Amino acid sequence: MKKTVGSSCVNAVSEYFNATIWRDGYEWNIGFKKGILSQELKKGRKSKKTGTRIEYRLDPEIYPDPINIKDLEKKLKQLSYLNEGLTIKYNLGEGWINLKSSTLLDYLKDITPKETIGKSLEFKGKKDNTSVHVVLNYCDGLYSNTILTFVNNINTLNGGEHLNGFKAGIVQALKGLNIKDLTQDDAIEGLVAIVNIKTIEPKFEGQNKLYLQMPEIRDQVKELISESFGEELKKKKTFAKQLTSKINLSIKARLDAKKARENARKQKKALKSTVVEKLSDCHSDDPEKCELFIVEGDSAGGSSKQARDPEYQAVLPIFGKVMNTEKNGGTVTSDKLLDLVNALGCGIDKSFNIDDLKYNKIVVMSDADDDGAHIICLWATFFYNHYRELIENGYIYAAAPPLFRLVKGNNHKYIYTKEELAKYEEKDQWHVQYIKGLGEMNPDQLWESTLDPKKRHLYKITIEDAEKCAKMVSDIMGKDSEARKNLVLNNFGVD
Repeated sequence: MKKTVGSSCVNAVSEYFNATIWRDGYEWNIGFKKGILSQELKKGRKSKKTGTRIEYRLDPEIYPDPINIKDLEKKLKQLSYLNEGLTIKYNLGEGWINLKSSTLLDYLKDITPKETIGKSLEFKGKKDNTSVHVVLNYCDGLYSNTILTFVNNINTLNGGEHLNGFKAGIVQALKGLNIKDLTQDDAIEGLVAIVNIKTIEPKFEGQNKLYLQMPEIRDQVKELISESFGEELKKKKTFAKQLTSKINLSIKARLDAKKARENARKQKKALKSTVVEKLSDCHSDDPEKCELFIVEGDSAGGSSKQARDPEYQAVLPIFGKVMNTEKNGGTVTSDKLLDLVNALGCGIDKSFNIDDLKYNKIVVMSDADDDGAHIICLWATFFYNHYRELIENGYIYAAAPPLFRLVKGNNHKYIYTKEELAKYEEKDQWHVQYIKGLGEMNPDQLWESTLDPKKRHLYKITIEDAEKCAKMVSDIMGKDSEARKNLVLNNFGVD
């Protein structure tokens, strides 16, 4: 996963770091060497300019490898898109290059893969200290979607409340077209969009800043999109008609596929019924609503079975860590893994058929510690090796249970990381309870913090994530002992 850091972190890993700021009618200068102040903030000559110039050089003792120039140029180009009116000038050793100011609509044009239905749309709004800038279009013949989200130039790869608000606003606007059986997936099929947020003191989930946690921004984005996009649909009758036709085709395809799956499932069930002893299945027969939670051991399994919503949530306890298939050529022979294969209902490897999948979400649920992270890595590798199509289609998730429970009187709240607890300003006013594992939580707590769709934190495992996990597992647990040795030495600080 990509990480985003601020200027303080860049300063700490730089050989030198100098800042020049123009404000309040003067030029100001401050400098650092290897993270230590070398020049106090100094007031310089008078100036009418405004702006900031940062000059730094990464410390070669920390970063001995050269910078990926292509990645740097891509990032600079992205910044020019996200900050209209910004001019970027850079020199990578072959002379100075002026990057002309671009617009968010230019960015949208660059990432749009097919012909659009009508012209691209642009919406802007500002409330209090938050500005929202959205551009979007629909592509004919595109059956996926691309929605990029940014907060203060940070690419929130896992989305967040601004993305949730955007999707909700799209659905709300489309309801004005009276489209029957409309779902959110239907509404965003073929959609290419960029949601760009600028706000003061944004709140993220975790230090990687991959997910925005601000419900007030969700409401702001939803209101902007539902009203503005709704007005566009009313004004542009031809566009609305074309979009309605595209969405109706998507709905028909979805309903036809659902009916075909149900018929095939009924036929298979009549021919053969595979009983998975450990599986506590859900009551619903609708795969689009059903979820399977994979948990480790009877303790967590017992709590999960009591905590779940049995109508649409299934639980499968599997003892111990998932086997390492690297050591037997990738063959699945373990009974516990065969239980999972039978529970999924879609076969495996050569017998795999995604249309037979019984669940819309397969969620790995492990403890919120290093061992739990290891388990998630192993499962991601397993699915990458045997069920790559499930990852590609967004079926595989990891649950994020809380690490701490804060209690004050009859009130309580959950904290999900040590970093979040350290930054929590009111923590001294609460009794802090460390949660050792899923098995230590009573069913009510487990439901409220980890299973409830309205409150839980789920992270979709991407192909990129799974590839990294697979590479690590292969190096550590594969047959190449030298690769294992090098990985440990280079990444875990072992002498």
